[in-house]
Amino acid sequence: MTIIQPRPQGVSSADHLIRIIGEFIVQQDNKLMARIKALEERLDNFRDCGVWKEGEIYFDMNMVSHNGSFWLCKCRTQNKPGTDPVSWRLVAKHGRDGRDADGERSPRRPSHRSHQPP
Repeated sequence: MTIIQPRPQGVSSADHLIRIIGEFIVQQDNKLMARIKALEERLDNFRDCGVWKEGEIYFDMNMVSHNGSFWLCKCRTQNKPGTDPVSWRLVAKHGRDGRDADGERSPRRPSHRSHQPP
């Protein structure tokens, strides 16, 4: 918090106000530049690191896939995604398996092509 200093003798009110506003702008600019720098440093880690690997170190904002799910790292860790909620956040959970290699669907879910209009 800035405490407004009394106007020095011989300085007009307008000049004093301009100086105070200028100092305030510089302070706010410095705060914003520090926040921008911190965000840019954090975003440097924002990348897909591929499949999670045992023994690999992951950092805040790194992303990995593990057991069909996609995970976001929240802090420096070597822990496995899904075992440590402090270090990892689930972004996308794995879904059901798709078609078999021969293209057959499971009998539980008929193909949309098998539906005949009335």
